[in-house]
Amino acid sequence: MNRKKVLFIAKWYPDKHDNMLGLFIQKHAMAVQLYHHVTVIYITADKTLPPGKIQIDEQTHSGIHEIRIYFGKKTNELLNAFEYGWCYWKALQIAFKKSGSFDIVHVHVLSRTALPAIWLKATKGIPYIITEHWSRYLPVNLSNGSYSGNLRKWFTGVAVRLSSGVTTVTLNLSEAMKNLGLKSTYYITPNIADINDFFPLQNPSNNPTRKFVHVSCFDEGAKNINGIINAIEVLSKERNDFQLEIIGDGKILKL
Repeated sequence: MNRKKVLFIAKWYPDKHDNMLGLFIQKHAMAVQLYHHVTVIYITADKTLPPGKIQIDEQTHSGIHEIRIYFGKKTNELLNAFEYGWCYWKALQIAFKKSGSFDIVHVHVLSRTALPAIWLKATKGIPYIITEHWSRYLPVNLSNGSYSGNLRKWFTGVAVRLSSGVTTVTLNLSEAMKNLGLKSTYYITPNIADINDFFPLQNPSNNPTRKFVHVSCFDEGAKNINGIINAIEVLSKERNDFQLEIIGDGKILKL
């Protein structure tokens, strides 16, 4: 099989401050790496760096060429926007110097991550696809302001329309994006699970108690922890041969 060169541009990715941030994107990259060459670019503001300071972290993880650039955030948002742009330019220089070129760009989580992808399509003819993980498009989350503003909505629409396709991790997320007028060809691609980590027990316990386990960051808007607990409460009125374990960290839940 002819191994393609794939460039991931990720809004979320495990970094030196949070090794769980966007872990599912890294797992996705690891799965693609089995069949193709993968380079990942990740740019983020870093509160521990003084304004204007830039730190480049380049390494290889599971065969993936990872380029992380941290920068000290400035007080002026316009200057920060230029800083993001410069960091993406620097990261692209590093990526192309090592790989030569790329066959496709894979954008993970909109919106500013699409800027370098659109630029590469316009200047080098490299197509791009988008995988959207963010639940901000769902009706229940539209009121929190993360997907608001005419400029953001306009640019998101342009980025989606110019892409060669959009994958979402769930059907309801793709439907929500379509309902907001974000037009493209949509596909459903669930998050990656390593079958070496998750598999049926060879000798299951005879214990009649069933166990439900939920593992996540406790982001109520995205994970619906209260919904899980409420469903368990309803189930508990019919039977008691089960238990629920919730594992993770994040904001304190208001039950």
